[in-house]
Amino acid sequence: MKTISYYVSDYGYGHASRSIAIIRTLLDKYDNVQFIICTSFPLGFIQTSIENNSRVRYRYVKNDLGYLLKESSVEIDKERMIFLYDKYLEYASSYLQQEEYYLKEENVDFIISDISPFPFIAGKKLGLPTIGISNFTWYKAYQGIIEEDKLQFLKDAYNQMDYFIPLAGSKEPEWGKILHEAEHYFYRGIRNSEIKRLNDEVRSNEFQLIVYFGFGMKIDIDDYSGWKLWDQEHVLFIVSEHMNIDRPNVIHIPKDYTESQHYLAISDLVISKAGWSTVGEVVQLNKPFMVVDRSNMQEDRNTINFLQSIERGYVILWDELKELTFNEELFHKVQRSTRESEYPSNQEILDGIGDSIGKVLKE
Repeated sequence: MKTISYYVSDYGYGHASRSIAIIRTLLDKYDNVQFIICTSFPLGFIQTSIENNSRVRYRYVKNDLGYLLKESSVEIDKERMIFLYDKYLEYASSYLQQEEYYLKEENVDFIISDISPFPFIAGKKLGLPTIGISNFTWYKAYQGIIEEDKLQFLKDAYNQMDYFIPLAGSKEPEWGKILHEAEHYFYRGIRNSEIKRLNDEVRSNEFQLIVYFGFGMKIDIDDYSGWKLWDQEHVLFIVSEHMNIDRPNVIHIPKDYTESQHYLAISDLVISKAGWSTVGEVVQLNKPFMVVDRSNMQEDRNTINFLQSIERGYVILWDELKELTFNEELFHKVQRSTRESEYPSNQEILDGIGDSIGKVLKE
């Protein structure tokens, strides 16, 4: 039995969602692997999603800084980012000592990271093969936010990965040997029985349009409730449980419901930031999509450019969203931005990633 230490970024649920899809695929394909999932913020989310499996264990550890946003905004708080990034680097030495000890104690054979940088350093020192999986790295994401000389540590860390699987929309250099170019979006998949249940529960003649409003768990906006957006009584909005909105035409995804892609699947329109996992659900389920442009995030810009290249997104600004009015003209514009096209099946994409990882596991 080979032990894989799978590191998942602590920032939000997006990295966790796609990691869940990959881990499920690897568990199905290979009986001789077991996982130790290492993360902090999304640990409970992953644990609930994968359910009881004797080949999966969980370890609470803080891996990365992520983004820090201004209060009641989707924009980056640059000043706070710089301050906490310096603290993050001060923590690096003790973190690496901790991880080296853990990897030896658990007899780990293999490391996968999405896309925490430190495990690549520890893996290289211990002679363990490493794979990075992501559409971006924190090194590239922080350019323009953190001074370049301070980013050298991250650059050096990512340069120590053995293999890299760049995901759709990636504009990254070749950090390691390119193991597999996953140029298409994937997601966790859906169950038809659950789609039927939610349609029966949610849909009614009272609403002409169902809108999935997907802004992640790391975006904390205090004044959502005052937006004119919610005044449109013919629209039913589906929002995450942490959003403080009390309207008869707004329903919250239950706190303990981890497979939120089913709610997206029953919607007529999706509004979201350019988060990779939400985009994967939108593309695979072929949903009309309004994507909010956060201009100071390079990761978002790369994703939006990629979406526009495949005609899969209608771009709006954050300030436009607050007073957005849904009418027939707007809906047709969004629909026209969603080009019907052939796209590889979700399972085909995941199988390609799983097969590539399997080749390295056999070495």
